[in-house]
Amino acid sequence: MNKVFLSGNLTRDVDFKESQSGTAYAKTGLAVKRIFSKDDETDFFNLTAFGRTAEFMQKYLQKGSRVLVEGKIQISTNEVNGEKKTYTDIIIDNIEFAGSKKIDESEKQAPQKKAYAHNKNYNADMDFDIIENDDDDDISNFPF
Repeated sequence: MNKVFLSGNLTRDVDFKESQSGTAYAKTGLAVKRIFSKDDETDFFNLTAFGRTAEFMQKYLQKGSRVLVEGKIQISTNEVNGEKKTYTDIIIDNIEFAGSKKIDESEKQAPQKKAYAHNKNYNADMDFDIIENDDDDDISNFPF
């Protein structure tokens, strides 16, 4: 089984395009901090989404957005100037908001919708509840 779950921040704005056949796709990058690293190490992944998930990403996500990603790992290699390079790509099945950067109210561009996007079930016209992340790590507020 090839399944991966990642939580991190987008490293660049979403690059949204359509193929010649009309299939929407989006590409971006994800930075994931290693939890048990002594040196604050970070891993970087390329993300690719198709269809409605790509449309969702283009509409609601930007560089710095904190997201949860479910997808498949795809390893590719490329030779540039005689040097072999290996890339780790994630093909997105699902993506959802995991919080947001604190920004001034005047800078907000997104409408009052936050969403869980899924290739099969996502509907762009659905209303979603906003979950504010106040960066409070106090776990005493959890009911369990």
